[in-house]
Parts: sequence; structure tokens; C-alpha cells
Amino acid sequence: MIYVHIIRANNLDKKDFLSLSDPYVVVKFMGQKKKTKVHKNTLNPAFDETFKFKLPAAYNFKYIEFEVYDHDRVSKNDLIGKAYVSLTSFVNDKTPQIVDLFLSGSKEGVLTVSLFADELEKTIDDDINKYREVPF
Repeated sequence: MIYVHIIRANNLDKKDFLSLSDPYVVVKFMGQKKKTKVHKNTLNPAFDETFKFKLPAAYNFKYIEFEVYDHDRVSKNDLIGKAYVSLTSFVNDKTPQIVDLFLSGSKEGVLTVSLFADELEKTIDDDINKYREVPF
């Protein structure tokens, strides 16, 4: 499993005309998508939300994608910025890694996350390969 803790964001761009942004984060990994709650009228939200993603032993995705949006009630939600984290930067570590991600498409926006991967999920292919190695 991969544990992604969305800690906070700082210095997000103001996207609303009459007020501050209403930010939320979308996390994407291997076809899985998770979303934080919307925080109203702030450019420095404290999210403090954790998500779990399955990580198969034979994974081919090399990064996790983070998108920060401004929630709009009437029109389409505005993208504030996005960032990527390479799995190789934390998948073999034994302790959670706290990372400040500078959001592309944003002037000064930073998303702070904590990442941790524990034991890889076994797949059916892993079991088949294990049995192929047994001499007859």
C-alpha cells in the first residue's frame, strides 16, 4: 500500500473574483483517484487527510499526480496547479517522507504531503512465477 497524507497547501493562487479560492486536492495513481474535502475561502488550507492506494508488486506507474483545484458552484472548477512525485523517491524508505511540491501553473503555490509505502501487494502473477521456480 501507498499512504498519501495531504498535509496542507500554502500561497495558492486566488481564482475567485470576489473571494479567495475554495481549494481541494485530487490524487491520481494507477487509475485510482481520491479527493480531499473542499476548504472554503482560503489560500492556505490545512487538509490533514490520508488516502491509501494499492501498489502491486509489478507496478509500471512511476509517479503519483496531485492536482489542486478551486471549487466553483456555478462554473467549471479551476485548476490552481499540479505536481508529480516519483515513486522511487520514497517507495523503498522505511519511514514517511514529507515533501513540499511546487505546483506547476501556479505563481507560488506549494502542496505539502507525506508519503509512505509498506509491503507491496502480491498479484496472481507473483504466485504463478513462484511456482514456476519449483523444480519437478
